[in-house]
Amino acid sequence: YKKGFGTADMELNVPVQPDMIFRIGSITKQFTAVCILKLASEGKLSLQDDVKKYIPDYGIKEPITIEHLLTHTSGIKSYTNIDTFWVNMRKDMTPREIIRLTEKDTLEFKPGTKYNYNNTAYVILGYVIEKITGKTYEAYLNQTIFTPLGMNNSYFGDESKIIKNRAKGYKKNENVYFNSDYISMTLPHAAGSIISTVQDLWKWNKALYSNQVIGKEWVEKLTSPYRLANGKSTNYGYGLGISSIQGSKAYDHGGGIPGFLTYGIYMPKEDVFVAVFSNCDCKSPDETATKIAAITIGKPYNFTALPLKETDAKKYEGVYTYEGEERVIQWKEGKLISQRGNSKAFELKMYEANKFFFEGSFSFIEFVKGSSGSFDTLYFKNNGETTEWIKTSKPLPQPLPVIK
Repeated sequence: YKKGFGTADMELNVPVQPDMIFRIGSITKQFTAVCILKLASEGKLSLQDDVKKYIPDYGIKEPITIEHLLTHTSGIKSYTNIDTFWVNMRKDMTPREIIRLTEKDTLEFKPGTKYNYNNTAYVILGYVIEKITGKTYEAYLNQTIFTPLGMNNSYFGDESKIIKNRAKGYKKNENVYFNSDYISMTLPHAAGSIISTVQDLWKWNKALYSNQVIGKEWVEKLTSPYRLANGKSTNYGYGLGISSIQGSKAYDHGGGIPGFLTYGIYMPKEDVFVAVFSNCDCKSPDETATKIAAITIGKPYNFTALPLKETDAKKYEGVYTYEGEERVIQWKEGKLISQRGNSKAFELKMYEANKFFFEGSFSFIEFVKGSSGSFDTLYFKNNGETTEWIKTSKPLPQPLPVIK
């Protein structure tokens, strides 16, 4: 099934067609990861190589491996998180110039001890590819992936080129659409510069998981969750998230870049692939893609909210903790809400006794009674990962006084 909805060019009133080219943002990362694994399979690098082997003048002294970069566990600060990046995103920059933006900063944590999504890491990987092959990242992509696989509508993004069937990107402020902010496509580089079609992404997916690009053992590395130094899984492999949909394993990744949001899911057991692209950065396609995948495997998400009385809801109230974080469960204004730290509060809706879902999300909470007969534990389930939160004796937060 493939179909286009909405408008590809709002000024010319051109409708979206399924063969149109969109920026895919961070879905690019799996291409970069596979290129690295291909070079590793050819003996041209090791995943345990120190970054300084390829960038001798790199400014961070702490040993950082290629694997740390692949798994977002390097501790390097991401250049997209610095204040000056978005101000200067019209400026063309080389990969080495982008790397310099954060290489003098202190590491956010010791490499391998934490997971923190990182765009700098993937620009470094793209630069390593260029250093080893003697080719630009773009040329290596074309030679190694796009041309051999017949991905004739996939390119390294470049706004100066005339590319047929390229959709325009938009943003939205309240109910008004605008052309998206300009960004030099040199900046996302190996972290997010590819443009493609849903059809080409399907070709890529089919070739990758039939071991046509890299061998089976390397695909297994690509799709195995990385474990931190303390043994905890990150639910992220090399350029791919590892999750589950209705109990079935899924490899997924999204992309977000000015004017575009994208999402791709592959379910290996059922051999189901779903890609949804949007040419407005105002509406995430993640939920739509996940629902399509669930429908395709015959397990659609179909939760009906059950009525919840205040007396029953208050039994779940409390301040719960997990690894130093707090989650408040509280009955407010006729709703049971969940709030993690100082983040936004979300309504919980009951679909079975003691089981709740979040509207427009695929996260769930189940409350469990302890030996005392009261609810003292909740299990938070998201993308196949379950965390256990224990109720504390802390009082519920009181509303702030309102000054009129």
